[in-house]
Amino acid sequence: MNYRITFMINALIAVLLGLGFLILPGRILDQFGVDEYAATKLISQFFGTALLGLGLLLWFAKDVNEANLQKGMGIALLVGAAAGLVITVLGTTSGILRANWWIAMVVYTVLGLAYAYLVFQKPKKMAQE
Repeated sequence: MNYRITFMINALIAVLLGLGFLILPGRILDQFGVDEYAATKLISQFFGTALLGLGLLLWFAKDVNEANLQKGMGIALLVGAAAGLVITVLGTTSGILRANWWIAMVVYTVLGLAYAYLVFQKPKKMAQE
């Protein structure tokens, strides 16, 4: 596992979800069992634009070779994954996310573990080699 592959996977997930929230917010919200209101759809579209931007940024940054930049991005994305996981748990326990909540939880957990490995473990292994 390396930053390039992790950024690519994260980019594809973010772009696909971003486009989904941007173009079909009602359908995506329905997949999570969230009530559809005009404000909820609008906020979902804002979320979609942020995900789309993040995905494109990660796609273009996948070929960055500078270790400090990769690590900084890894830390930022680890914090984002952890925050997303907390929000998913809060949304589930409050009853807002009523269906398929586990999908978001799996995505945040897998990406968070990947970034944690890259940020904390990979440098140690490289230093020992």
